[in-house]
Amino acid sequence: MLANEIDLIGGIITDSSSLNKIYLDLLPQMFTNGTCRRCYETCLMMFEEGKDINYIELSQRMADENTSVESVREFIAECVSANTSSAYVPSLAKAIIDDYKRSEAKALSSTIDINKPDIDSEIAKAIEHLESLVTERKENLHTMAEIVDAVSDNYFSDKEIKRINVGFQRIDNTFGGLEGGEFIVIGARPGVGKSALVTQMITNMAFKGIKVGYFNLEMSESQIFERMVSRLARINMTRLRHAKYPLEDRNGNELDRFKKSADKLKTDNICVVSGTIKVSEIKAKCRFRNFDIIIID
Repeated sequence: MLANEIDLIGGIITDSSSLNKIYLDLLPQMFTNGTCRRCYETCLMMFEEGKDINYIELSQRMADENTSVESVREFIAECVSANTSSAYVPSLAKAIIDDYKRSEAKALSSTIDINKPDIDSEIAKAIEHLESLVTERKENLHTMAEIVDAVSDNYFSDKEIKRINVGFQRIDNTFGGLEGGEFIVIGARPGVGKSALVTQMITNMAFKGIKVGYFNLEMSESQIFERMVSRLARINMTRLRHAKYPLEDRNGNELDRFKKSADKLKTDNICVVSGTIKVSEIKAKCRFRNFDIIIID
């Protein structure tokens, strides 16, 4: 592991442009050797300042009251003597990153306290941390020319783009459907029907084969069911809760409508989580579910 770190530093000093390929992924904390870590941090600072990473300035910047310029130069000379080609820098960086991930994953297993009363929270934290290890940091700076080339073919074209309709014509026409990655907030005063609107959207989408993750921090599962079945069966929710005998009205028998609506709600396309839940737990529950849309109320 130390040999990889020394060889990588040597490759960077030999050709500072090699940092372009690794600086987003390889972080200073991933180095096990303190001197290599400090040297890489200093190289990053010089790189971000637009300066060439030269032997003299690098040794001067690294020197401090505990480290002499001479000892720093000896370390740099050791790194450069490895004669690492800049072509090997990306593969060396990947080896260091992989070793760091293995070490973090191993250390994580010893930090989980299975005797804690809130074991679910402990597991959620562990999953979140493991998830962060496999998430790649990607370059998100693009020129406008690159953006135009990437997306312009999507317009005035019969190319099909996956969008989700919520089942309300005016909303769907206004937004043109919902796209992956969008974050939409429905805001209004308390008690004007936000949750009722959302539950109707959920059933509209689910019955069309769209998989919905519904996290409701206010209502119980039975209350969510009541809202959904009340709308589908066209039975007033107050009556649904208190009626002991079904009535016959212009829509037919209440009990028949209730049973048909309840059967219709037996779908795997709606996954409900109710009650207080942390953001880390929401992320953990969504990780392997492949939801098409996630709704938090």
